[in-house]
Amino acid sequence: DSKVAARKGQLEDLLKLWADRRQPFLDELAAIEQEREATLHEIEMLTSANCERPPGPAHLKWVDGFSFASVCNIIVALNLASMMLAPRMHEYHVMFKVADYLFLFWYTA
Repeated sequence: DSKVAARKGQLEDLLKLWADRRQPFLDELAAIEQEREATLHEIEMLTSANCERPPGPAHLKWVDGFSFASVCNIIVALNLASMMLAPRMHEYHVMFKVADYLFLFWYTA
């Protein structure tokens, strides 16, 4: 009986040790889950249809879309390519000059 009582005591000690070692991880997990829920709620609020329209006239609403952003990125890439090629291709200096004016027009329009 004393061996059984000793083993039960050891088992209780191990269970207490396990609970003590486990608790900080459980607390951290709860904090992370709470932060995740708050972030998901914020994302939902920002992307919901109830959000305000962006400022400006309705006919310029397309500027806020993916297509316009893609076109802008392509223009920037072409401008960079033209700046890199212009010094190497002197025979096309007129074409690069026109391209510079077109890029300038795009950026300022």
